[in-house]
Amino acid sequence: EEYIHKTTGLIIDPYFSGTKMKWILDNVPKAKVLAKEHRLRFGTIDTWLIYSLTEGESYVTDVTNASRTMLFDIQKLDWDEKMLNVFGIPRDALPKVVDSSGVVGMCSETILGRKIPIAGIAGDQHAALFGQCCFDKGMAKNTYGTGCFVLMNTGDKPVFSDRGLITTIGWCVNGETTYALEGSAFNAGSAIKWLRDELKLIANPQEADLLAETVEDAGGAVFVPAFTGLGAPYWDMYARGALLGVTRGTSKAHICRAVLESVQAGDFFQMTGDYYYGKGAHSLLFIADYDRATNEVRWTDSNMKNDSVNGYHYGYMQYNAVKSIDWFIDAVCFKLHGCTLYRLRDDLFIR
Repeated sequence: EEYIHKTTGLIIDPYFSGTKMKWILDNVPKAKVLAKEHRLRFGTIDTWLIYSLTEGESYVTDVTNASRTMLFDIQKLDWDEKMLNVFGIPRDALPKVVDSSGVVGMCSETILGRKIPIAGIAGDQHAALFGQCCFDKGMAKNTYGTGCFVLMNTGDKPVFSDRGLITTIGWCVNGETTYALEGSAFNAGSAIKWLRDELKLIANPQEADLLAETVEDAGGAVFVPAFTGLGAPYWDMYARGALLGVTRGTSKAHICRAVLESVQAGDFFQMTGDYYYGKGAHSLLFIADYDRATNEVRWTDSNMKNDSVNGYHYGYMQYNAVKSIDWFIDAVCFKLHGCTLYRLRDDLFIR
């Protein structure tokens, strides 16, 4: 376990790809045959997309996606032979690992009518860290989707946590690798979806918020969103969700509030901040989620996160000069072709 953590940055958990690959080799007879014939290919979704878009010409992944497999040495930037042997994964079944930014192939003209260069690859949370302009050591982001993920830029050297955080590669651009610490909560938006699709308590996600605001608190109800186990810092794959403290007076408004209150990342921010600012520091605790001037939730847009890595290669984004986020206003600003692009709430401004 110590070797895996120091080599791959990860913690043993079926959430990561290596265990899934081993299961396939152990349980799918044809996979074993293909492996013996050196015809077996593994890859994350980016590998499959690029392989398909280039009609088999490019079989690659980038360092960020490779770092999530539990098979990749995040310091040597190569597949680790010891981990490959432990899981029984043939090296020739894995894609070539490349930088996050750079042309890796051309999209076939039979697909989109013309050849288009594919110039950026990044894992979801790594792309969000880049897209939220966390370019400097100590900067952190928190983004919500199916899950909730806090990542903090730790610079050009990996930092290893003894408190359940994982160490990952933020990105690799121009041969320079940036590392990050990550706190992972597997269920966030999925808990809201559960309220809508399984319990039928709400018709849409917005209704959960409106209902929650009709009560002062959750009335003693507590929700644990462990549908697929618990991530950081517990890493308990066998944990399951729970709704506790329910009384006769518990209403769907209380349940909605309990679910919303279960989606939080404050502990992650304190843990990542401890490694950068020293234990007991709280400087990062509210930076990503709150506007410090108004105590309101600060909105940012991650929709450009994947495009930012691709755009950087072509000079659309000035990596070292991209304007930083102003923590006191609800805006994210990028320098694009000499213009300043602001995304403020739901409005887009260019000047």
